[in-house]
Parts: sequence; structure tokens; C-alpha cells
Amino acid sequence: MPRNGHGGGADHDRGSICGGCDSAVAAAHGATRSVGHTAPMGFDPTRTHKRTRFDYFYVAASVIVCVALVAWAIFS
Repeated sequence: MPRNGHGGGADHDRGSICGGCDSAVAAAHGATRSVGHTAPMGFDPTRTHKRTRFDYFYVAASVIVCVALVAWAIFS
């Protein structure tokens, strides 16, 4: 496949902006070298997670749905 900004294979430049895109495509995506890969999203790996009641509710609801689906599959 010819390299037109999103080409893959052996000619894929893994060290460049936007994972192999040329500079025009990277500029269109808004990527810059000075900003980290996850900086625009506000990713902070050192942030402590505060559990809320919603977290427990979400997990419990997911377990109930899974149990209901398994029961439906077994008894139907």
C-alpha cells in the first residue's frame, strides 16, 4: 500500500506525530510534538480515584444483568 499519510507496513514511521501520519495530516488532527499524547484529554495517571455510590450501583447492575442473561440462556 503506498504511503499517503496513513500507510502501514514496514515504511510506517512509528516515531512521528500522529503514529505515522505526515505533517499535514498531523496538523489537521491537531497533533503537536510539544503536547503529550494524552495531554489534550486531561489524563493524569497519579490522580486518586474516589469511589462513589454510583460506582457500586453500576457494578451491581452489571452483575444482575449478566446473571439474568445467563439464566435466560440456560432456561430458555
